[in-house]
Amino acid sequence: MPNPLVTVLIAARDSPTLPAVLGSLDCQSYENFEVVVIDDGSIEPIKIAPSSTGDRVTLVRLENSVGRSEARNLGLGKSKGKYVVIHDADDLSSPERIEWSVGALERNSELVAVSGQFFTFDKHGVYRGPRWPTDSESIRNGLSEGRMRLAHPAATILKSAIEDAGGYKPSLERAEDYDLFVRLSALGRMQASSEYLLAYSHPRIESASSFSSDYAWRQAAVRKQYSMSNRYRAAGYVRYPLYSAKLLATRRPLQLQDTPLWWQRYCLELGSPPW
Repeated sequence: MPNPLVTVLIAARDSPTLPAVLGSLDCQSYENFEVVVIDDGSIEPIKIAPSSTGDRVTLVRLENSVGRSEARNLGLGKSKGKYVVIHDADDLSSPERIEWSVGALERNSELVAVSGQFFTFDKHGVYRGPRWPTDSESIRNGLSEGRMRLAHPAATILKSAIEDAGGYKPSLERAEDYDLFVRLSALGRMQASSEYLLAYSHPRIESASSFSSDYAWRQAAVRKQYSMSNRYRAAGYVRYPLYSAKLLATRRPLQLQDTPLWWQRYCLELGSPPW
């Protein structure tokens, strides 16, 4: 595609779910987009099967893994779009995700990024995700207090804003999304849809102790980097709203009829929920 308005950016490594991800992009109501896949040193090189999305795909193979932050930065260098849809290699987008995101950004020139809600799924079922704030003020205030207030897996960002902010920091193994959003918040406004734009693949965490360990890792990743409010600066961490240990211990899968209609249609067409 010679002049796409949108680039869907996927950093992938050893990702058997990538064909399903590209399948969800086949179903987008919006059409003027390309897909840039960065194969971040997969043991078995990624191959793109022919499909309607396959014609849009640029595949960049890295012999050695550089990490997802640097892989995304390299993908930005290959992208042609004005807007960049961030997409993980194991998530599934709603059919209206790109259309809504582009519409919101085109209508408001003050916006540098938009996102939406997501629900989570794993091999055991589908679960309610956190409710993310939708208005710019709540998002900005939350970020300044060390709270992750915009869903990065569902984000679409103005490419020039990412470049002006300096891209992703390869030195960060975790919380690189929060780090980028803080820098973007100095360049413009951000908002989110109240609708579910994404099905987020989340490995099941079987115990509160394993969750606590992962949470502590996220906290340490951004310690002392930002001038947060006194309470959060003293604690030295970012608060992620995904789950509490108590919720993880008690959460139960949703019934299919309680999930968004687009997910119900996807599961019916597939015959069963994915992986």
